[in-house]
Amino acid sequence: MTVVNGRIPLSDLRRVEHVTGGAHYLRRDASLALDRLCLIAKSEGHGTYITDSYRDYATQVRLRAEWCARGLCSYAATPGTSNHGWGLAFDGADSRTDGMARWCHANEKTANTHGWHWPHCARPPGVVERWHWEYSPALDRHRNEQPQPQGGAADMINEGDSGPAALALQMACNDYRHYGNVDRERAGNPPFEVKALKLDGKAGPLTFGIARALLRDLDIRVDTGDPIPAECVTIMSRMATRAQQRIHSLRPPGDAHAQ
Repeated sequence: MTVVNGRIPLSDLRRVEHVTGGAHYLRRDASLALDRLCLIAKSEGHGTYITDSYRDYATQVRLRAEWCARGLCSYAATPGTSNHGWGLAFDGADSRTDGMARWCHANEKTANTHGWHWPHCARPPGVVERWHWEYSPALDRHRNEQPQPQGGAADMINEGDSGPAALALQMACNDYRHYGNVDRERAGNPPFEVKALKLDGKAGPLTFGIARALLRDLDIRVDTGDPIPAECVTIMSRMATRAQQRIHSLRPPGDAHAQ
């Protein structure tokens, strides 16, 4: 079967499991490589937020038209030529403290050994897109290796814990709160009465209080003083993704719209 840029079925791609910011898909080797980097980043207490990955042809047409209407055609590749359409690029929100592109820039040598690089098309003297990273299998010294947790994952998260598990809890809370609120607004329901958490990797009383409140919405009760099972992080992340898919939200022009 002939593979066409921007017309690859999601069933032929692999979902990136360890990013935040919604459901993202890439070609299998690129997806595995990004997941490996995400686990390294998480082990260092860094977030793994991205805004874009595989992009279908219709979306590329729309983005190209939006940018050209603003006189900035160079911010979106001609439909059918973007590496997003091959599932070989992600946009990592370099402007955010939890953006995956920010971590990649700070750890460029490590990113390169797993096949991810900041391409020439996104560097000076042309349009500078620090959020845009692309995958090259020729660079990947670990190609198709399965991602491995760094240092082992905790089964329970205790109030006062710090590190990757606490950060994952905070990111899951923020994702579920954000997409859940949009979903609630569309259904005419009141928003969650909790605020977004600062992603500092510290599971203090505020993090635990907000996590307990959000878990109650999922009919999961965690009593004061009890630890939160790590499985709850997975559940919140999964439900946030489902809410996002129901919303079918369109990303606005900005970080997500690179080559």
